[in-house]
Amino acid sequence: VKAAAKRAPAFRGALAKKGGIAPLVAMAETGSVEAAMRAAWALANLAVDSAANKTAIREGRGLAALVNLLRRQRAASPLAASSLRNYEGEALRERAAQGLDALCQGDAKNQ
Repeated sequence: VKAAAKRAPAFRGALAKKGGIAPLVAMAETGSVEAAMRAAWALANLAVDSAANKTAIREGRGLAALVNLLRRQRAASPLAASSLRNYEGEALRERAAQGLDALCQGDAKNQ
């Protein structure tokens, strides 16, 4: 979804019209780190050059979901396994920030 949303403008509109935003928001809210990261990326791609998708994402709690991803706590343990979790958490927060950036560009209501 994330790649198709980026490369195919017609797909972006069709996905939103067919109810595809709600599952992505749910995945961002409750999915694994990897699933949430991919959902954030897809939401960012859906928002590019689409005022209608930006509105649909905002109205579908997508902004709140992305902000909550930014707030996920970093692991405090110095163990190697937690280093991987820290890396995954940073990558997730980076995708969430990219999503927020895409949603806010040119949209006063999202800012």
